[in-house]
Amino acid sequence: MENDKIVGLEELEVERQSVKKKSATLKTVGGILVLVFVLVFVFLRSPVGMILGFMGSVVAFYLLFMGSSIKSNFAKKFKSQVLTKLIVSELGPDAIYEANGGISIEEINALHAFQRPDRFRQEDFISHIYNGVPYELCDTVLEEKVVTTDGRGNTHVSYHPYFRGRMVKIDYRKNLNIDLTIVKTPLAGFRPGELTKFQTELIEFNETFQCYAKNAEEGFYILTPSFLNKLLEFEKYYRGSLYFIFKYNCLYILINDNRDSLELNVDHPIDESQLQRLKSDLFLPSAIINELHLDSKKFNKTEETLS
Repeated sequence: MENDKIVGLEELEVERQSVKKKSATLKTVGGILVLVFVLVFVFLRSPVGMILGFMGSVVAFYLLFMGSSIKSNFAKKFKSQVLTKLIVSELGPDAIYEANGGISIEEINALHAFQRPDRFRQEDFISHIYNGVPYELCDTVLEEKVVTTDGRGNTHVSYHPYFRGRMVKIDYRKNLNIDLTIVKTPLAGFRPGELTKFQTELIEFNETFQCYAKNAEEGFYILTPSFLNKLLEFEKYYRGSLYFIFKYNCLYILINDNRDSLELNVDHPIDESQLQRLKSDLFLPSAIINELHLDSKKFNKTEETLS
């Protein structure tokens, strides 16, 4: 999809430039005020100095907040006006998009990939069928509750994220009855259960991933030499923990790369380069299906079986 086919894109770019300048101005002024009123507080150690320092700090932090807020609001506006059109154009009208949807948290917990979250949020859920293979995609943040007590005995509650990234579910539509987990850097709470750890014949792969299955023979049905090399290629693009879980006749890919996909970078122009980055986020499931041949007869029912 070319830029000129997106209605209002040029107007959004003009607005983006204005938002970027306003945000930078607010943050600069806020930063200067913070410095000024810290100096006032330090050198005027009096009630008046303390009041001025406090009031000035409130104003400064408000300006810093507004600087970030206007960029965030513009990114949301861009998403509401452009992202849906981009999804329909690139994936087709049958693609389902839910801004605040996600893969079932009960389904995620059943994978035993990490500890159960005390709080979670999901967004940018997409459900689609590519080459006959259904898939789901969403951004997910999982958080644990942390309770601390300060020196005065006051209790403080905060939530710390331990997973922030994308989750992909691919239904390969064939009853393989295989339970296989391939994980790079497992997170706290990972439980292989009754699965047995095994190694492949590829040393480089064994140094990067841990493999668990009911038995090695079952694992090797999936982990052919070609498949192993494809996973190694995929791993090079992502940092942090990475899971490939074959369970319930689906493949779950959990990418903990501390990144929100399908988000506009307000600091960069709204051009074909920016749109291409968003498209690459959209095409992640289809790229996985292509590279791992999940649309082949090995993973899918034949037309004769479906009829």
